[in-house]
Amino acid sequence: MAESSRRAPRIVVSGPVGAGKTTLVNALAARLGVVALEEGVVEIFSRLHAWRALRGKPRDDLQRRQATSRLAQAFFDWGAKRAQAYHAHQGFVADRWEADLLELWLKVFSDFDCDQQTRRLLRDMRIKARTLSCAVLLAPSERAVETYNEVGLRRRQTFTLTFLSALVTDGLLRQCPGLRVITLEPESSVEQRVERVLAFVDEQSSHPSE
Repeated sequence: MAESSRRAPRIVVSGPVGAGKTTLVNALAARLGVVALEEGVVEIFSRLHAWRALRGKPRDDLQRRQATSRLAQAFFDWGAKRAQAYHAHQGFVADRWEADLLELWLKVFSDFDCDQQTRRLLRDMRIKARTLSCAVLLAPSERAVETYNEVGLRRRQTFTLTFLSALVTDGLLRQCPGLRVITLEPESSVEQRVERVLAFVDEQSSHPSE
């Protein structure tokens, strides 16, 4: 198939904190000539920080209930903004996507009565997965990560948490029938990762799913 006749790739990059998602996204977008979609999770983590500061209060406390509601709404606002971005660009490389959103949601709200909202996020992830060329999953690094990321959000630093995050995300990717996934090991360089993803995308373009 001629390169000019192929659709611009739509790639999402998942992985735990410190795995190198942003670096890979920018490198891939530059090579492919498509837009790089930023994480855009500042509002979620800002509200998460405020919510965690109130965890000592009972759940029926008004201030805590309001913080919980604002935090939950931030997840759905993020999903709506991403839907607009996916619609606006034929091709892109996205830093995090709905699987990462759901992974965080499950950790935050796992013991809350919110099954309806969880099902809504799961359904949204599966629908959007159908529009993607592939998902890239970065394995967790065993090296220490920086205290803060590029936009000033505090990183989780333990390998236990990053490993758990990777396992949950991997499981969520398996909840998306037909989604093609490539997993990259942490020891590889950015250049090696880019070449592996490009080869994977090219191979999938040559053998489209039925």
